[in-house]
Order: sequence, then C-alpha cells, then structure tokens
Amino acid sequence: MKYPAVFLTTFLYSVTIFLFTSCEKISPRPEKKSNASYHLNGLDEALWKGASAVKRNYVKDTFNLNIQASEDGFVKRSMSLDHLLIKEGIQELRSIEKLGVINDDSPSASVRTISDDGHDFLILDWYYLDTSAVDNWVNIIQYNKETQFIQGTFQFTAIRDTVFVGGNDLPDTIQVREGYFEATLE
Repeated sequence: MKYPAVFLTTFLYSVTIFLFTSCEKISPRPEKKSNASYHLNGLDEALWKGASAVKRNYVKDTFNLNIQASEDGFVKRSMSLDHLLIKEGIQELRSIEKLGVINDDSPSASVRTISDDGHDFLILDWYYLDTSAVDNWVNIIQYNKETQFIQGTFQFTAIRDTVFVGGNDLPDTIQVREGYFEATLE
C-alpha cells in the first residue's frame, strides 16, 4: 500500500511542475540597442559608432543624446543633441550651447574634437549650432514607451567656437548630414 502514496505524490509533483513551466514566461528586458552614424562635411566615412540617450529629470519628457566616435579604443569626437522632446516628429534645433553656457531649454546640438590618450581627456575644438542655417533638425522616427527604444535622424550646421581651436584639419563651419541614431532611453 506504500506504492499508491508514492504514485500520488509523484503525480501531484509532476502536475505542479507542468503548471508552473507551462505558464506564459515573462520575457527578459530587451537588450539595449545603441547605434549611430552620420557624415561630416560630405565625407563618406561615418566614424560614429555608439549612442547613449538619457532622460532629463529636470525637464519632463525630454532627453539628451550623446554620440562618441572612437579610434583604437580612444574617443576622438563627441556630439550632443540636447533638450530633445520624447515624441515622434520633427524638431527644429535652435539653441546655442557653448561650453557651460546654454541659451535656453530648446533643442540644441554641439560637436567636440577630443584628445584622449587613455589617461587625459582634453577638448580640442568645440562647435556650436549655427542658428542662421535653415537645415537644423532632429526627426524622431520611432519611440516605444514600453521598451524605451528611440530612433531618429538628424542634420545640422555648426560653427567653431574661437575659444577652442585644437589645430585639427576641420574648417570653421561643419555640416553634419545623414545622421541616424537608435538607443534605449536610460
């Protein structure tokens, strides 16, 4: 008479395992996507590789996008698109952002060339938005509120700040074209 009790216990245990394993599984949080590229002054080579998008806590429904280009593991350029609205559609870039100075909370753009040798990180050149140009915009193509995935395109023209002149071969005015990014908002 021992065997029916063992059979019943084994059966109930098996049913319990079956019920728990057959329930709908919660999928893990999607992997963070990060990708960015653009062409600088019409050059074919797009050096920009990674993007980070961070929500701004002090201004609701906005985020800052930072894109960095690396060469041999060291950062060479950094670009920021700041004060962007978290919503689909075209936004005009219209605010000048110089080092430590922001005119307002309007969408803005800036580019920096950087000297990074693994020990020191030095800004060589700073380019701020040319507000007289008519082609400064960001287009949020897709935003998924559930996964926080955001994707967009951009272009703008920027002018070198005379305070930072690091001796690179870029002109005083640069054009960023065919910009693209995808990232997960943090």
